[in-house]
Amino acid sequence: MAESGSVLFNFERKGLVYLKSGDEEAIFEAAIEAGADDIKKNDEFSKTGYVVISEYQSFASVKDALIDKGFDVDAENSGLKLLPLAKIDVSDEDAEANEILLEKILEIEDVDAVFTQMDRV
Repeated sequence: MAESGSVLFNFERKGLVYLKSGDEEAIFEAAIEAGADDIKKNDEFSKTGYVVISEYQSFASVKDALIDKGFDVDAENSGLKLLPLAKIDVSDEDAEANEILLEKILEIEDVDAVFTQMDRV
């Protein structure tokens, strides 16, 4: 087995603020003004929302600024995340096998978290 953090170089630390809905242009303006790097449509948790991406250190201030401007922030899913630098598209069969593996890894007592982002082809 690998040492703790041994594959960390494959990821970048980012702050992700999930918004349940809103006008894309207004979100973009508010996010950039607050110090965010980018926004994109949120296809992970909902089909109507957006995700605002910021540097790790700017997450709290970006989130607070969006809340102050009245945007509907999904606080439960927002947070500091490790995003993969390289993405690999996988088939539905491989994705199911990976999901089973991830569940088994999370059952291990010494595992605190597993970061993944699967895009099915």
